[in-house]
Formats: sequence, C-alpha cells, structure tokens
Amino acid sequence: MLVCDEIQQGMGRTGKWFGIENFDVEADLLVLGKSVGGGLPLGAVVGKTEILESLDAPAHVFTLSGNTTVCVAALKSIEILERENALQNSLVMGDCIKAGFEKLKEKYDIIGDIRGIGLSIGVDIVKGKGSTEKNPDATTKICYRCIQTGLVMIFLGQSTLRVQPPLVITREQVEKAMGIIDSAINDYLNDRIGDEVYEVTQGW
Repeated sequence: MLVCDEIQQGMGRTGKWFGIENFDVEADLLVLGKSVGGGLPLGAVVGKTEILESLDAPAHVFTLSGNTTVCVAALKSIEILERENALQNSLVMGDCIKAGFEKLKEKYDIIGDIRGIGLSIGVDIVKGKGSTEKNPDATTKICYRCIQTGLVMIFLGQSTLRVQPPLVITREQVEKAMGIIDSAINDYLNDRIGDEVYEVTQGW
C-alpha cells in the first residue's frame, strides 16, 4: 500500500492537483491538510473505496474532520483554484521564477542547484561557483534581509531557499520578489548584513 502525504505541497502547487501525479504513480491513500481548508483547519484522507470501507470506526477518524463549515471553505477553495486557472499559473510562474534564479546564478557564484516543479522550488546557496558545500551563513542572512525588505522567505536543510509563493502570484509580483532577492544577495556579499540576524532567525 502506498500512502502519499500531500499536506506540505498543497493542491495545485506543482501544476497538478496532487504532487504525486507528476511521477506516474497512483497512491492508494492521499493525506491532505493545511491549504485544503482555505485557511480554516481541515484534514482529509482520500483513498480507494475498498480500503476506506475496510476500516472499522474510529480507525480513520482524526481531529480536524467532519466540520461542515471548513468543508464548505474547502469546496470554495477548489472552486477558486479552478476559476483562477491556478494550476496552469503554477507552471508558468514557476518557470518564470526558475528563470529568474538562473539569471542570478550567472551574477552570483553562491547560487547552486535550482530545482522544482511548478511553484515548489528549492535553490541551494553554496560556498562558491561549482561548489555543493552548504553555506548556512549566507542563507540565513539572505533570508532575513528578504523578510526585512518585504518578502517572506524561509530555508530548509541549512542552505536551501524554499520558494513556495501563493498559487495566484502574478508576473509583476514575481519580478518584485526577484528584485528583493537580488538586493539581499548583494547586501550579503558586500557585508551589509551583520551577525545579529542569528538572534532572531535560525531557519527551519
């Protein structure tokens, strides 16, 4: 049995309703949460009928289930994603963001691997051109400067920028965000970001 956790990814982020669909794999169960509730607390398990019907209650019961109000919010969220063509926007804007980082990579040697599908993107910050060595100091300071200047940014694994903007992001907003990131990297490389940032941020 294959259970796919789609909670972190959220519906539509990779240009398909579920991330697993990008890999020609059919899961037996999908676990959904967070964004599925449209901002309200909701979790869901979606799966094959024969599996779900084989469970004796309360085997599949969980805390955030069965609330009619949040279920209505979830249905409305799906409706909005469809109306706004958010899945296609994820692919188009994701390509736009990756292209923006490729340009920054030509400009700054500390940008390493750039990867992702749709609006789920990871960008490694490294010690120098051609290096794969992590650069936690640069990553922490760049993220903090982005936050200071109006862009919410976090990082994972010490030195990977986690780029996951809203599915309805516009090209204008992407360009503004890339400008903030460019400026933050420039500030780091010119020693304009002090070590005091470690008092307020450590990444995730």
